[in-house]
Amino acid sequence: MDGMFWSVLIGLFIIFNGFAVVLRKRIPFWILGIILCVASPIMVLPLASLVSASEAGKEAAIIMLVLVANGLIYIVVGIIHAIQHASRKKRMAK
Repeated sequence: MDGMFWSVLIGLFIIFNGFAVVLRKRIPFWILGIILCVASPIMVLPLASLVSASEAGKEAAIIMLVLVANGLIYIVVGIIHAIQHASRKKRMAK
């Protein structure tokens, strides 16, 4: 069961972070973080219901929390980047 847990976690990280890298020029990071925070429970909970083992619920919750934390990091980095970008534009205008 541990191998399946890690393969699912790493696979979802690759999918979501690859999605963010591809779309980073068109969509701000904070919006990608919100999408990740909303999409991770939607992706993980049906996956947990497919596996009927007793540990599947705990593992799905851990995967979901890690992906939501990743989304929160994206939100924080996106907000910091937006503030830096706005202050840089303000300095350039003066």
